[in-house]
Amino acid sequence: MKYKILKTDGTSETIVSDRKLTLDQMQAVVGGLIEYFEHNGETFVCNEEGIILGLPRNPHFIDRFIFGEVIVLK
Repeated sequence: MKYKILKTDGTSETIVSDRKLTLDQMQAVVGGLIEYFEHNGETFVCNEEGIILGLPRNPHFIDRFIFGEVIVLK
């Protein structure tokens, strides 16, 4: 499976795994508690406390206030 990580510096990275990401793996990528959200018909995972923790705003989401790294789930 391929997962895309949308980074706060405006870049993205693709990771490949032979199985679904575990909760621990998703938490490691986003840096804490995870939250699922939908945007433009896709499902994403972000840090639930991103704004509270002072994480930088993610520029991949201009019309939403999303902070920290984001995983695109397919």
